Amino acid sequence: MNKIEFQKFVEETLNKLIVYAEIHFGDKLPSEVCLRWSIDKGNVIEGTDKVIDEIVERVYLAEDQIYPCVDLVVIDKINNQKILIEGSIAGYPPTYFQTGWSNRPGPFIYGLNSKFINPQIDTNSAAFKNKLKELKLLFD
Repeated sequence: MNKIEFQKFVEETLNKLIVYAEIHFGDKLPSEVCLRWSIDKGNVIEGTDKVIDEIVERVYLAEDQIYPCVDLVVIDKINNQKILIEGSIAGYPPTYFQTGWSNRPGPFIYGLNSKFINPQIDTNSAAFKNKLKELKLLFD
């Protein structure tokens, strides 16, 4: 996968992560995102385009050198206008683009702060899991 394709993939991933969070939250969330890396919590990258560029810069080294395991966790809402995502790159060596740990294409693993999981939604039900599968947010 070349860098331009990976950049588009990151953009699609962020959109899917928002949908994933909305389904668990039970309500619409802002589409604008901010990012901080778990190793540098004081530095927040603001704006979706800048976040995409930052993720590509850190995760994509070359066509056959992509970090294979990257957590993207929805942490918080900022002023009800933005979603804060925390990223963490696992210590595995870079490799080619492949199916990741979550069985999704690519390196990204979606995560949510517990406050984004609505206790009234049965996230363990077959119906909920089937909805995630239909939207290609969950793979067997």
